[in-house]
This record gives sequence, C-alpha cells and structure tokens, in this order.
Amino acid sequence: MEVETKHEDDWWDQLPKKVQDEIDEAIAEVDAGKGIPHEEVLERYRKCFVR
Repeated sequence: MEVETKHEDDWWDQLPKKVQDEIDEAIAEVDAGKGIPHEEVLERYRKCFVR
C-alpha cells in the first residue's frame, strides 16, 4: 500500500512525529501480510456480539 504523504499544508504534517512513525509502521505490517482482513474481523464480531 502506497500512501502519499507530502502536500503543502497537508494534515499529515500536523500529526506528531511519533504518530506518523506509528502509522508508517502499521502500513509496513499490513504490506508484510500481518494484518487481519476486514471480513475476518466482521465474522469474529458477529460470532461474539450478534445474536
């Protein structure tokens, strides 16, 4: 996933450096296949909370 982060007066620039780093780390984890697909999360939710 490629995220464009450089624009004049971009909201990205308003985020603290620590938050930017954490977002970049999360994107890298998803790119490496470490994320949980949305459909799987929904299925888990339904099993636990929907009657």
